[in-house]
Amino acid sequence: MTIFDLHQRILDDCCDVVHSLIQIADGRARAFMDKHCERRNAWPRAAVAIPEGDR
Repeated sequence: MTIFDLHQRILDDCCDVVHSLIQIADGRARAFMDKHCERRNAWPRAAVAIPEGDR
């Protein structure tokens, strides 16, 4: 198993949990979550923050 396979498996598991535990009543919110699960974008983009004192 490669790191990419592991990443895909984690994303699949997260989407499975969302769909099995949460019923999203709002159609727009459900469509948003479904779109992100299909695109495997369930994770936010990484952000790098530099503390003020280190600039």
